Amino acid sequence: MADYWTVLLFFVYSFGFGYTILDILKIKEDEHFLTRNIVRIGIGLSIIPILGVFLNILYVPLSWIVFLLLSIAYPVVKLILYFHKHNYNLPMPDSHVNFLKVSKKTLFIIAIILLMLVQFYIMHKGAFGYSWLEDGDPWHHAVTTKYFAEQLSTSRPAEIGQFVNYVEPYPPGYDLLMSVLYQTSQQMMWTLKYFNVLLLALAVLFFGIMAYEFTKSYTKSLFATFLLVAIPSFLGHFIWSETLAVVAFFPAFYCIRKLLDANEQDLFINKYARYLQKFWITNKWMIPAILITASIMVTQPIAAFMFGAFIMIYWFVESLYSKKFVKTIFMIAVLGLLLSVVLYWAPVKVKFDIFGSSEKTQTTSKFTELKWKIPGSADKIYTFNDFFITKSYNMINQPIGVGIFVCILFFVFAASLLFTFKTSFGKENKWLLIVLLWFLFGLLAVNGRRLPAYILPFRMWPFMVIGLVFLATEGLWFLLKIFQRYQLARVIIFTVFFVGIILTSGYHKYTVNTAIWPFNNFFMSYEEANAYTWLYSLPRDTTVFEFCSPNADTRVMAYDKLAFSWDKDVLEFRKKEKIMNHTNEELYSFLKQKKFDYFIIDGYCIFHQGVNATNVRLMEIGNDPSKFQLIYKSDKVGVPFVFKVI
Repeated sequence: MADYWTVLLFFVYSFGFGYTILDILKIKEDEHFLTRNIVRIGIGLSIIPILGVFLNILYVPLSWIVFLLLSIAYPVVKLILYFHKHNYNLPMPDSHVNFLKVSKKTLFIIAIILLMLVQFYIMHKGAFGYSWLEDGDPWHHAVTTKYFAEQLSTSRPAEIGQFVNYVEPYPPGYDLLMSVLYQTSQQMMWTLKYFNVLLLALAVLFFGIMAYEFTKSYTKSLFATFLLVAIPSFLGHFIWSETLAVVAFFPAFYCIRKLLDANEQDLFINKYARYLQKFWITNKWMIPAILITASIMVTQPIAAFMFGAFIMIYWFVESLYSKKFVKTIFMIAVLGLLLSVVLYWAPVKVKFDIFGSSEKTQTTSKFTELKWKIPGSADKIYTFNDFFITKSYNMINQPIGVGIFVCILFFVFAASLLFTFKTSFGKENKWLLIVLLWFLFGLLAVNGRRLPAYILPFRMWPFMVIGLVFLATEGLWFLLKIFQRYQLARVIIFTVFFVGIILTSGYHKYTVNTAIWPFNNFFMSYEEANAYTWLYSLPRDTTVFEFCSPNADTRVMAYDKLAFSWDKDVLEFRKKEKIMNHTNEELYSFLKQKKFDYFIIDGYCIFHQGVNATNVRLMEIGNDPSKFQLIYKSDKVGVPFVFKVI
């Protein structure tokens, strides 16, 4: 069931933090009401990860109340001061404003909001089309979110192993946000699904705002945003930390782009300016850009790498055009990285010796396996058809493909450079060179398996698409310009490509994202997965022990129950080679000691221990009614068996 209180809090946190930082800095914000507040939400949302990391290092509990108070403190004070100054009278609307007159900018914002709603509808329909979490990553995010919410901290004691992939030393940004939201919703699966979908929708909104800052054209920005929604390889509703990191790209580059506007109000000229200038901090927009950069660095490693590449490309092009070393953009990258290192990476390096060879801990981490070649779970050598032809079936974690008509528009753009090269990259169009280099770098990254060095090529598709949508838009505008004297021809060309993109890209994105996605090996059958919803009949946070789970009680916590996957005794007791050898007395004593009210024997036991061993253990437990009582068993497939500890 939707928890609208938590949705409201999400926007309160985001708006509050964004408003606070922009108003304290006295930055000149956009004069348009909708744009101004969308930017505030984008910036506020994007700095939550680094703020949470900062609070955690200060041992401040990561409670939703703390985030609420911090987000509203400054706006409330400002509101009180405003009413006091105006004798507590409400502001009156300007009588000279014509409310019937709608500006182009308002129409543009309304249009990208509609595209955002399309994205939200598709992703929401797919995410809530089944009662489980898909594949593997989302289940691990559920455990991490629960751990953060229970501990009110992202820290993990060094002596406890990395019981799921996304606890330290993995960057905590995504699960930190989800844990704050989960504390008020108390619905794990709904929280992960809904807010992941909401982030995907907001990505569209923030991209549209950023795109206008690049192109200064409402129509081009709108069409590029439409392409982002339509192209299958720009993210699906798969639940993982990359979603939040990609969302933060757009507010970050919005702030960086605003450096070009360099009006006096946005420059540091107060008594502290000379201290900031020692770090080449001269423009106020640098501060939110630095904070968002740091947030990305503590949210998802691959996105952090790509953001670093994108911002350095941006810096290179700006330096090339200005014929000087552009200090501001360079320092945004350096200081953002440095802030993340000081607040997160240096402490976890010391704590877990990541990137090192010390035997101080036996932590298993992806970071200790960095090589020149880092393969992914779905890497392959891509062919032309993988880009050109999209299909109604695709990978769920990272869809691939662009679509016929989008590819044609890109080829038109590439061909147009033969005629317009000298004018295409003039000083007023340097953004075009930036996005072209973004695309080329992303294309190389996607095709990494053909190169001597690569990092998870299949994860690079959405980053390639960010540049591609601008270039495909330029391709369409080139065609329309050719027929600028023939209005009917222009309408036909636009209609053909608009409909063609929907049919060859958008339709397949819709079918893939609204299909029933599998649960990987977390259940033996769909019947067992559906049977697990019985857990909802137990009170929230009832303690339930997964008897044979190798995945840290992922399903128990995804269904709003409590386990202690981070407890060393629990980890030791449930080792695969030991779990079936415990006597009933040992099992009962352990469950009582750890305050478990229930335990589950399910398909995991059959898969890992075999049918015979599982049946023998079930019989032994069933024959001891003084300790264990069977209270649920699936009528269709037998498993799961849920026992109450007497």
